[in-house]
Amino acid sequence: MVFGETNRMYDHIKEEIIKHEGKINKVYKDHLGNATFGVGHLVLPTDNLEEGVEYNDTTIMEYFERDFDQALHDARSFIQEESIDPVGFGCVINMAFQLGLPRLSLKKI
Repeated sequence: MVFGETNRMYDHIKEEIIKHEGKINKVYKDHLGNATFGVGHLVLPTDNLEEGVEYNDTTIMEYFERDFDQALHDARSFIQEESIDPVGFGCVINMAFQLGLPRLSLKKI
């Protein structure tokens, strides 16, 4: 699968997440002190991202598309997409992006 290929219908949700998170081209510390990059991506040791290096938009969006695809998968694991209003499901995707499935699963709908 090409990252983002199946997510074109979710462009408005992606725009909301980018607006909320911002898009930063360097590794930085988030409000919890975690190394973060691009559009709220939690930097992992396997990412090979270095502090002080400026990354281009293509790299930022590659990470964002992977993170969004994971959030969409997590949202679908949390609730059947067809079982709620599309706007409500968009909110679930956004929550999955912010929280991840383990913490999202603690929430009740």
